[in-house]
Amino acid sequence: MNEFVYDTLIVPVTRIEKLNLSPSPFEQPYKKYVLICQEHGIVPYLAGSLRHLYRKFPEVEIEIVRENAEADTAFCQELQKTVGAVTVWDSMEEYKKQEKGTDPVLYYYFANLRDPKYLEKEERDKKTKHMIECLDFFAEKEGNQFVLADCIPTLEKLPDTCNAVAEREYEVVYAAKPQNSLEKYVLYLEDILREYLQKGRQVKAVRLTNVFGPGFWEDDDLFVYSYIKDAVDHHKVVLRPDKINSYYSAAYIPDAVTALILIGHLGRVGNIYHVSSNTLTEYQAANLIYSNVEQEAQLSIEEGKKKPASYHVLNAKKSLLLYYSKKLNGSLITSMEKALKMTLLSYQGVEGYVETNPFNVYYGRINRIREIELDILNDVDKICKEHNIKYFLAGGSMLGAIRHKGFIPWDDDLDIAMLPEDYEKFLKVCPDHLSTEFGYQNWSTEKTSHYIHDKIRIKNTYFSTKYSNQYQMYNGVYMDVFVYYKTSNSPRMQNLHLYLINAWRRIIGLRWAGYARKNIHYYKSKMVLPIMKRIPFDWFHKRYMGLLKLYEKRKNSKYRIDAMGFNLRKVGAFPDEWFHDLTEGEFEGKKYPIPVHYDDYLRHWYGDHYMELLPVSQRTSVHDVIRIDLGEYLTKDSVGKGFHQADLRGELFEA
Repeated sequence: MNEFVYDTLIVPVTRIEKLNLSPSPFEQPYKKYVLICQEHGIVPYLAGSLRHLYRKFPEVEIEIVRENAEADTAFCQELQKTVGAVTVWDSMEEYKKQEKGTDPVLYYYFANLRDPKYLEKEERDKKTKHMIECLDFFAEKEGNQFVLADCIPTLEKLPDTCNAVAEREYEVVYAAKPQNSLEKYVLYLEDILREYLQKGRQVKAVRLTNVFGPGFWEDDDLFVYSYIKDAVDHHKVVLRPDKINSYYSAAYIPDAVTALILIGHLGRVGNIYHVSSNTLTEYQAANLIYSNVEQEAQLSIEEGKKKPASYHVLNAKKSLLLYYSKKLNGSLITSMEKALKMTLLSYQGVEGYVETNPFNVYYGRINRIREIELDILNDVDKICKEHNIKYFLAGGSMLGAIRHKGFIPWDDDLDIAMLPEDYEKFLKVCPDHLSTEFGYQNWSTEKTSHYIHDKIRIKNTYFSTKYSNQYQMYNGVYMDVFVYYKTSNSPRMQNLHLYLINAWRRIIGLRWAGYARKNIHYYKSKMVLPIMKRIPFDWFHKRYMGLLKLYEKRKNSKYRIDAMGFNLRKVGAFPDEWFHDLTEGEFEGKKYPIPVHYDDYLRHWYGDHYMELLPVSQRTSVHDVIRIDLGEYLTKDSVGKGFHQADLRGELFEA
């Protein structure tokens, strides 16, 4: 299982967790999910995503019932290694023998009606009998749900009256089809569901078509694979003008799995849902694959003329409305370009992939930003050595040093940290000893900045986040400086300490913003803000520092938190003993201090598997940067060449 296949299992889970659904699948999860008939390749993907979704609920069982013992189990074995236990049964009879639980079960029954074998009456009869037996077993227990997941044939050309067929229209479009057609068999299986619905059973149906994605190489009658294989194996891509106007539905695996999980939980009983990611033409597929293939490939255009538009598309709006979220703004659907690219990269066997979009917010400047940050770090390193101040790489920078010997490939973050006694010395000497191109930023050195941790910025640059861009202060490329303060030995008092720190941080944020934000404290904020505006900022910051130092005089304190309190909220306080002895770690070709207990620190913060890369879809910067302007620092050669200096009022002002 390569990293792109693994990512297809993780993406649906990440989406569902972000939705904050009510009712949530986590509030009252089914104790068992049973996927019947492993005759379509999407089955193990759904099993893997369900297993990962309920990784914190080991009592939830995920089981696959194969229709025959010859079905491939290699993928299922890989699932058990990567996401946890998935039980596989060789037949429904074998499953029935052990099923004695009383808790409701969610059944997914798969019918791959793209398989031409179902054109044979004998195969259809066998499938019908098998599904009825499963339905009878399912119907024995109140509370069970049964989802029929039909992988339907590619749609024929739709009538001129529509470009995408809705759930009830499907029956109308194929009314004239012969009874032995695959389309009629789709409708026949749904008629069987209607009989059980009339008996009061909870049944629903899903239609999906043209499924594709990483690792999904079975022949699903979708042209995507032939173009990928031609590009990678034969180094050629052929564009066919006659295919420009033929539009097809296509379901990218993470999108389809997301829909199946959410329809299972949120879909209304007695309903049919269409599942599709987007529409796609062969011409688009060929063009996008050629644009993204890493090897050299010959592009040719066949002779031919454009044909009139034809549409072979499922209308999937009904299923999307089930879990529409303004917060996610459509991210439940993957762009077709990204879907094709991930599928292509998986086939190529690319490893350690990091998205390098030349037109993201960095616009190709991330390496230059890292060089500037390293200049800051080297200047600070020199100052600390000259004044006998202990510091160390922290957070993602420590992880980068250990795992990558430098920056994390998808991030520009550079963090250092120190203990309070070193920080006090650092604060006295660093602002005055920094090179002239750098500036020290905290509430005492810059009156318009009210961050609750310190930053060292390079002057005459802009590196603004959505948050910092609100304020007229120096917003240049920066390095963060964190401090690890003592806290209580009692977990209960640690939480109280953190609560007070967070509360006061919000108070400073409110005073800085100068207006009440739309949240649960809106009216209280609106009432107290006029009074707060009369109080100098220094008063708030000094009380905040007092809270941070609350336990500094406790000699027996055995734990620490950083000034943001991130680690306590996430994993609990750090043992004090981890921060006193330092060694060195390599970072971008040079040695910098890191704690001797770096392994304990990183396991505590990132988990036991911190040396493993994140899933592909999560390899993105944590910063919500919206503006970057490096000015004279755009290149090494342009520094100090007499360009206009940055002025907070605007580019036309003279600094």
